[in-house]
This record gives sequence, structure tokens and C-alpha cells, in this order.
Amino acid sequence: APGLRGTSLEALTTGVHSAEALDMVRTHLMSLLGPQMPQSEYAMQTTAVRISKLQAAQVYAASVMFGYFLRRVDKRFQMEKQFGTFKKSTDETVAMLEELFARSKSLDELDGEDSAGLSDRNGGEGEGEGVKGEPTLQEYVESFDRQTLAETAKVVSTEGVALLQEYTNSLFGSVQDLQTEMQNVMEGKEFDSQEKMFEAMQAALEGDEIQALTLTFADQRRVILEAVAFGSFLRDTEAYVEVSHTSLLTPAPSGPGGPGAPPPPPAALT
Repeated sequence: APGLRGTSLEALTTGVHSAEALDMVRTHLMSLLGPQMPQSEYAMQTTAVRISKLQAAQVYAASVMFGYFLRRVDKRFQMEKQFGTFKKSTDETVAMLEELFARSKSLDELDGEDSAGLSDRNGGEGEGEGVKGEPTLQEYVESFDRQTLAETAKVVSTEGVALLQEYTNSLFGSVQDLQTEMQNVMEGKEFDSQEKMFEAMQAALEGDEIQALTLTFADQRRVILEAVAFGSFLRDTEAYVEVSHTSLLTPAPSGPGGPGAPPPPPAALT
């Protein structure tokens, strides 16, 4: 079955993420490509689907946010390994984590070393295999409470939010205009289920009522992986600026649905 291997994909996978993080990247990719994803590399290169520009933009933005989130949680995961908190009692672990999270700036200083240390993490000392008794990165993320998960998934700076919006708009056109276009097509229609709404969107797509793109599954895979990598690099850059130029970044407003909040999860591309 096709996956993340191949010379053309290495710069977006093993060149960016730790071994633990790659497992989550793979899960994210498969969930977006959907159950109709071809099971051979040849079919990935030759099978194309038509999707709305709005959906493509939503998938891209969500993947950038996923990459950003993944970098942040992977940093904390690797740091917990270093401090050995996995082997402590629950009370000891909570106390240490509260202290570590309170020193968030100190934690993020480690991010500045992230890009330089990726190759060491991927290839050295078997770190990707984990230690017996330690959770996987996926299990670590699943242990977060709702508040911690929301805070970690949020872009820290307004500059980061603006850059994400600028990149998305430059690739797919104004997301706001695409949303307005979709709203105009759906206006006046009532749906008793998400399935019915999706069918109406597909009908609008087939009737050329909304802007669309035709992409092979291989193209979709590359776009998603590029977006995840961009999100990770965005966090790296943000962390470097936080340490080196403390006054350059403006904290993003807090609260649900704010500019730095993650977008709603997109539907699969197929």
C-alpha cells in the first residue's frame, strides 16, 4: 500500500518529523484521503478526483494547524522522556508538568534547537522505538484534558495566524469568497443530516456551481504533507523569534473560536 516512502517525500516526512510524530502524520494523511484512497503507488499517481476549492483550502489549513500542534506536543513528549516523568506516580507527574508548563518560555527555547536536532532524533539511539513502559506520542496526546488540548492546538501569535491565512489564500484564493460562494449555493436549502448536505455540495460541484480543483491522490498527499511540514516549521520559527526577539510577536487572542484557534475538522477529500 502507498504511504510516506519515496525520495520525493523524504524531505516532507523523515526530514521534518521525529519517528513518533511520523506515525501521527500517517494517521492524519489516511483520514483525509479517505477510504477510496488507491492501494498502489501507481494508482495514487494516476487516479484523480474533483474537489471544491473551499474543501481543499480547509484541508490545507487544518493540516498546517495539525503540523503546528504536532511540533508542540512532540517537544513536550520528548522533554518528558528526558525528565523521566513517565515513570513517576500520577501526583508527581502532575506536579512536575504544572511546573514545566508554567515555564512555557523555557520549554519553547528547546524548539530553537529542533530543526538542527531532527536528524539525530530520527536516527540516533533508537529513540523512535520508545522505552518499555512509556506511552506512544499518540497515547500521550490522548491523555490531555480538553483545556490542555485546546491550548496546545492554538497558534501562539497573531503573526503566525496571519501567515497561515496568507499562505492559504495565495494557494486557493480568498477563503472568505469561497465560503460566500458555497453559502449562496446552499441558501434556502434544508438538510436533516450531514449526509444530505454533503450530497448537495457534491451536486453543486458536479454542476460547476462552485470553484473546483482536479487532483490525483498523489497530488493530494503532497499538498497535505507540505501543509503539515509548513505548520511544524511555523512553530519552529515562532519559537526562535520568541527567544531571540521577544518583542516582535503579538500574542493571539485567547478563547474558543479566536484567530489562533484550530479550524473545524474537514471532511475527507473523497
